[in-house]
Amino acid sequence: MESGTSTHGIESSRIERPSTVNSGGSYIPTLDGWRAIAICLVIGTHSCTMLMNNGSRPARWLAALFGHAGYGVDVFFALSGYLICTLLLREKQRTETINIARFYTRRAFRILPPIFLFLVSLVLLARLAILPRFAPHELLAVLFFFRNYASGSWYTAHFWSLAVEEQFYAVIPLFLLLTNRQWAMRCAALLIALCVCIRWIEFSSGMVSSSILQFRTENRFDGLLWGCLLALALHDPATRAWLRERLTLRIFIGTILAAVILLTVFSSQPARRTIVAMVMPVLIGHTVLHADDWAGLLLELPLLRWIGRISYSLYIWQMVFLVEGSRPLGLLQAFPLNLIAPFVCAALSYYLLETPMVKLGHRVAGSPGARLLIRTPHALDNRLPEPMQRTHSASSPI
Repeated sequence: MESGTSTHGIESSRIERPSTVNSGGSYIPTLDGWRAIAICLVIGTHSCTMLMNNGSRPARWLAALFGHAGYGVDVFFALSGYLICTLLLREKQRTETINIARFYTRRAFRILPPIFLFLVSLVLLARLAILPRFAPHELLAVLFFFRNYASGSWYTAHFWSLAVEEQFYAVIPLFLLLTNRQWAMRCAALLIALCVCIRWIEFSSGMVSSSILQFRTENRFDGLLWGCLLALALHDPATRAWLRERLTLRIFIGTILAAVILLTVFSSQPARRTIVAMVMPVLIGHTVLHADDWAGLLLELPLLRWIGRISYSLYIWQMVFLVEGSRPLGLLQAFPLNLIAPFVCAALSYYLLETPMVKLGHRVAGSPGARLLIRTPHALDNRLPEPMQRTHSASSPI
């Protein structure tokens, strides 16, 4: 069973919007709704065994519903790649550089506080002999983002996907800074092909332990790069207009049907991961470009947007309650309380810790001590078309 991801500390979807995108606002529609779908898929996957063992009719119905829901992580990866690359590309367009220190400062304040709270809670419960003790290397693997290559308990297993994302973010700002849009798209396409090949080789060769095989960065980063490709494509006004005409509702529905058929035909992990990674940019692209279609309106429902906003904290806390074996926390790890408790913990974490720390991170990132500027080399600078240059120069940075 796959542990799901991060919204994995995805940045807020309220970002600066160039006037060529939407001069009327700064909100990218439908992304919170996609996060809600992703985290519900994650929770469904992790609770499937527990629901089947429960025996009650509602539990069996939910187990049947979530029996094939193991793709929440793939949705999160596509969202992360798209949104983070969009942020970086717009900063580069607006300022002709990317502030590396400010990017990582915001990431640290966004990602680390909920992790610290979660790990402190685990250690305290272990000290009270409620949960099993955690080895130091397991906690270090979480904090330094290499949990996808380390062994550990169920309670920290889900940090594998956050590790994949943070390893990706370790290189993507510099990559986008030093390449123009065309070269970035070519490199991303080549790296996607490389990742697909590595995935097939690793799954078929038996060289890697099967327990961590599906969590390794080298065979999963294509999901992030597909999102990055979408961001690079939509960043160009002409390409954006071309895609808006072609990513219609008919294409959206057809892509979902094709994905369902292909996932039914192909049973191997490498094939299924490749299929889902390829279709997500099409689905996300449609809802971003056509937020007024029924799919976009559905994703903009207030409940889905709220679940999307708390999805990072929800992702972190759900593993405490959705255990498959013994239940040291008693009824809190039994249906239905184990599906309610994660939302309570996530809401408290989001409002009392995550949101204040994100605001603090933005204030700190704006201070002189957080400004490490690396100018884009002139030879590699992704020059805007003339109309975009005039629009850009007339606008004030947000």
